[in-house]
Amino acid sequence: KKLEAKPFYWFSNDYFQTLCKVLTGKVYIVFVKSPDDLLVSKGRDNVVAGALFLHHGPRFHYHLAGSDRSHTSNGVNNYLQDAAAKYAADVLKCDVLHLGGGQTNRDNLFSYKRSIGHMELECHVGTSILHKELYDRFVGLRAARLGCSPEDLVRTSKFHPVYRSGIENNDLAF
Repeated sequence: KKLEAKPFYWFSNDYFQTLCKVLTGKVYIVFVKSPDDLLVSKGRDNVVAGALFLHHGPRFHYHLAGSDRSHTSNGVNNYLQDAAAKYAADVLKCDVLHLGGGQTNRDNLFSYKRSIGHMELECHVGTSILHKELYDRFVGLRAARLGCSPEDLVRTSKFHPVYRSGIENNDLAF
């Protein structure tokens, strides 16, 4: 909400369940709790910031995050990033915390992430298909879900990978 993200970035529960199933043991949730017991006494959880990270080899990838607006002035997002970096380095033995970019070129989100790190890397989006048999299977499943043939889906899709065509709210379910 804070960033006025497009619907593409509003992820469904199915998305998170699929992500955790496919990446078992590689998905981490890092969160910051407020010491404010008043939140709990009002029946609210005292989590004021949280982020989802993905672990692969020496890298810890920042995937999604959110925070309670009323606590951002306290630096909870910075504290969260620091805690994640320390956990990744000390426990998972990662040497890279990959924060990603913004929603658009050099926007405020990008500037925030850039202020944390000391390195900026060039980004390229690839469209290679590395496992054709598996890719074709996913295209077939998605086409069936959309009620068309795989050939029609490939021909009419303007999205890569094609099996994500027509997905709303990042629903990964086939």
